[in-house]
Amino acid sequence: KGMTKVAVAGLKYYRRKDPITLEEAATEGFAAACEFGQTETARALLTFIKRKQRKHVCKSNILAAVVSDSPELVNSLLDNMTDVDEDTIREALKRSNCEIIENLKSKDKTGLLSE
Repeated sequence: KGMTKVAVAGLKYYRRKDPITLEEAATEGFAAACEFGQTETARALLTFIKRKQRKHVCKSNILAAVVSDSPELVNSLLDNMTDVDEDTIREALKRSNCEIIENLKSKDKTGLLSE
């Protein structure tokens, strides 16, 4: 919870100080949160991103979430997605994280996880 408050406060600070928009800052912070497996921070930052952009932002960062080995984060991103690409599925299979693989099955359009 503390990390989330720091991220939100940081975004508000950047909004006042730099010509960066709150959504741009949130998108950058979201990518970093996914990379480090910070589920709560990612969820908080996602609220600053317009609904129509969320699917794209989640799809762009799902591989980082898989690499961070955070099933809860992966599941959170999947809530905003319709499908998962082959690279993401192959990475999950390589890492053998059963919980992440199970989460990805619902969005697998490639057929790799049905085997």
